[in-house]
Amino acid sequence: MKKDEMFTSLCQIAQMIAETMGPNCETVVHDCEHYENFIAAIYNGHVSGRKKGDVTYVTGETVPEDAFQNIDPGVNYMNCEVVTTHKKTIKSSTIYFKTENYHYGLGINFDITQFAGMKEVLDKLITTNAELAVEIHSRQSINQIMNECLAQMDLPVEKMGKYDRMLVIQMLHERNVFQMQKAVPYVADRLKISRYTIYNYLRELNITP
Repeated sequence: MKKDEMFTSLCQIAQMIAETMGPNCETVVHDCEHYENFIAAIYNGHVSGRKKGDVTYVTGETVPEDAFQNIDPGVNYMNCEVVTTHKKTIKSSTIYFKTENYHYGLGINFDITQFAGMKEVLDKLITTNAELAVEIHSRQSINQIMNECLAQMDLPVEKMGKYDRMLVIQMLHERNVFQMQKAVPYVADRLKISRYTIYNYLRELNITP
């Protein structure tokens, strides 16, 4: 393919992508053989604030005059994150086309700034502490084990002393209750003592919850 034919084809592809993806998507054709023509064509240039003939990267920084010497046509840049000097977050990809007749780059720069903010909001919205089935099973298990341990004591909680409560905690530990979620506040409530007291008893028994 001749140089002018390749350039025309790349421009058509760039325009098609920009129009299809909308105003957040900038596409650009780079002439990698002529510094002054670094941006040979650009669509939706408002994304980066650039125009045809500019010699600036999508970041907003000036392109060094020797930049083309370091371009490896075999290395493309796919789905890279860019933060511009104007604090925009861009998804950027560039592929290069090089023959004896031409050396072009086709770039796509998609402004995801507003979507990044939405992602943070959505992450907060959909974050959960535990699966309901796991939570229900855990609570049912603790409740059943607790009832069994209290039944072995044959003594109302209200009449239990420290030794009795520590004995219950030892039995619960042997049945791995304290490895379950929210076990300490549940046990404290059932034994009618504070969480602080539960932790003290656990320490005295050399138990790590």
